[in-house]
Amino acid sequence: MIDALCEDPATGSASSALCCYLSAALGEQGAEKRRYELTQGVEVGRESNIVVDVTMKENAINQVHLSGQAVKVMKGTVFI
Repeated sequence: MIDALCEDPATGSASSALCCYLSAALGEQGAEKRRYELTQGVEVGRESNIVVDVTMKENAINQVHLSGQAVKVMKGTVFI
């Protein structure tokens, strides 16, 4: 069901970027592997839980893993 509200309840790309920023800002203060658990979309009635794991190596981001559940709300084809 698509209603009049066209807001994405959860954004994996934004969550990943935020967690990478936070991991880089922590520098040597944090652990080599960091896990962030985010909840988005509560205000629009579509609670979404996202997990972002960031692995650091030599004080730099080495790997980012995004996980969570998704519900298909539409399907389509793009012609270029």
